[in-house]
Amino acid sequence: MSTEPSHTSITCPHCRKEIEIQINTNSISSPEEGPLTRTASAPEPALTVGQAIEVLNKKLPEPGKGRSTVPDPGAKQGEARLRALIAKKMSDSNFQVPPMPGVAERILQMGDNAGSVDLAKIIANDQAITSNIIRIANSAYYGGVYKFETLPTAITRIGLDQVRILILGFSMLSKEFAGGLYRQECRKLNQHAIACAYLTALLSELTGLKEKEDAFLAGLLHDIGKLIIYTVLDQEFQGKKKQEWAQRGWSDEDLKVVLDEYHGNAGAFVATAWRLQPWLQEVVRYHHTFHLAKERPQLVALVGLANRFCHRYGLGCPPEEVDLFAEGLAEAAHFSKKHEERVAGRIDPIKDMLAQIDRTA
Repeated sequence: MSTEPSHTSITCPHCRKEIEIQINTNSISSPEEGPLTRTASAPEPALTVGQAIEVLNKKLPEPGKGRSTVPDPGAKQGEARLRALIAKKMSDSNFQVPPMPGVAERILQMGDNAGSVDLAKIIANDQAITSNIIRIANSAYYGGVYKFETLPTAITRIGLDQVRILILGFSMLSKEFAGGLYRQECRKLNQHAIACAYLTALLSELTGLKEKEDAFLAGLLHDIGKLIIYTVLDQEFQGKKKQEWAQRGWSDEDLKVVLDEYHGNAGAFVATAWRLQPWLQEVVRYHHTFHLAKERPQLVALVGLANRFCHRYGLGCPPEEVDLFAEGLAEAAHFSKKHEERVAGRIDPIKDMLAQIDRTA
């Protein structure tokens, strides 16, 4: 692996300008090349931290009026402070993305050659992942009349390919992003990720997308940017006294807003650092702006649609009114109203699955 610093870019959620940021590849632990990996490229030099903060605080222009270069005077101060903090952390050359977990690395290296015995050996000492796999196999989603108590039998019920991706996702989502200060938020995000994975796979089947396993993985990792933001803030919290943290100048509501607008950029940062394939980087970055996807636009739209279903039914997040067909998303995913009933019929089994997993938290 090269010792030279590589780069990635993030898209400002306000002015849509691309910001180049550096990644120190010396801190990345990942396979040289595999079915889900790629080598990061090295474009033009990155912006400075100050420039990144300035761009991130620019006002989103009104349609047809071009890009504004003036900071929004009406922006909430708490959101601005938080955005500046995250931009500074993510642009800092000393910031290190958590390395790809060893379990995920081994599974990527083995690829399709990983059989049920191999998978059992890989996670033999990880009781949390093993327990989650067994609980999923025993959930109503898989019609769990007979309860399985061992990993090999659970693998048989779920299927080898899906178990391999579940283990890959669990290791990426849980091991390096345990949460600390934001443990409960990370736990809910993991549940949301699992629900989105199953719904994306179902939607891919309904709409004729052949790469069902890719869809499952895409749904599983789509919100990884929120986890890295929680990790950044937890690191900031660890260096503060309680009184300093209480006077940080932003609220939980500010955090919610910034998470919503910025997690695609942060996720792309992690996906590039882990050298995931370009199509998976696109899913992470553009699942809320599906029209920007170029590699596999239907898959990106399917993840965005699965995410809307999760929010409609409260899967790992509070339920809310969501228009599935707004902005042409359903059309881009090749999804029609006739499919809605099939999806609705799988919601309760998925809720049961999440309830089973929640018992391990």
